[in-house]
Amino acid sequence: MAPGLGDRTYGAADRDLSGTDLRDLALAGAKLAGANLTHANLEGTDLSQADLSAANLTQANLARANLAERSLARASLLDTTLDDTTTIDPRWRLIADIQSHGAFGRDLHEADLHEARLAHANLAGANFSGANLEGADLHRCRPPRR
Repeated sequence: MAPGLGDRTYGAADRDLSGTDLRDLALAGAKLAGANLTHANLEGTDLSQADLSAANLTQANLARANLAERSLARASLLDTTLDDTTTIDPRWRLIADIQSHGAFGRDLHEADLHEARLAHANLAGANFSGANLEGADLHRCRPPRR
């Protein structure tokens, strides 16, 4: 294991771990807030209860990974690989899909998107009536029509 990654008191917050092979590691509870995990291979990794808030997981491989009970607030999940065996809250799976493919014309009424990073996403024509967007990053997104 990379030094300090599983250490709950140190972690890897704000570190550049882009392209790192972290397959099948036990990183439960790790502090990875703000870490750059772009192109990282996290296949089969236990990230349960890890703090991944504001982490950059762009194009990371999260197949078979366990992301139960973790914080992904404001994380970039753009083009992240998630498969049917990835353990992740359905709301974060939805947010990853919106980041990668936009929400053009989608019915997202009453969706829980609080603290989601939706920056640059195409939200045109989407229905957000009653959706929770509290704390969501909507910077430079294409807004829904009114």
